[in-house]
Amino acid sequence: MTINSNDNFNKLLYEMKFKSRMNIFYHEGRESFFNGFISFTTFVSLIFSSVSFAAIGNIITNITSTNNYIISFCALLVAVLNGGVLAYGMHSKRILHSDLKKKWIDLLKDIQMLKDYGEGNILEIEKKMASINSSEPAPNMKKLEEAQTQTERAFGIIIKGSKLRAC
Repeated sequence: MTINSNDNFNKLLYEMKFKSRMNIFYHEGRESFFNGFISFTTFVSLIFSSVSFAAIGNIITNITSTNNYIISFCALLVAVLNGGVLAYGMHSKRILHSDLKKKWIDLLKDIQMLKDYGEGNILEIEKKMASINSSEPAPNMKKLEEAQTQTERAFGIIIKGSKLRAC
């Protein structure tokens, strides 16, 4: 890409910073979601598996049919939550979003340095941006729109509506 003027260079820098920060917000949100779900699942599993284990080990005496239903429900809940974590790959998705967030942060650092070093490395930055984009999973469009709105607020931009806008 050829930069004809300082204004075009500054506009390109702005667009790159915006996109980088939007992706950082997006991946922070996704990472937070997966962390929260995994933490919730771990907590609930610990509590309800302890109840089930106590019942199975005859630690709880006078088990009635109602208690059997409660114990069965606890065991089922633990199985469903842990099955969801495993089947949907929550741990690997959390790690993926964490890694992508770090890549976008590193790229943002490189973009910031462009202002100091001029136009020379702009093609290298565009290559890095394309490389990161190629490793992105399909986005959750609602969460991406939220990240864009969050970025617009951070940049002091006020736009009404919630559709994803080209940047």
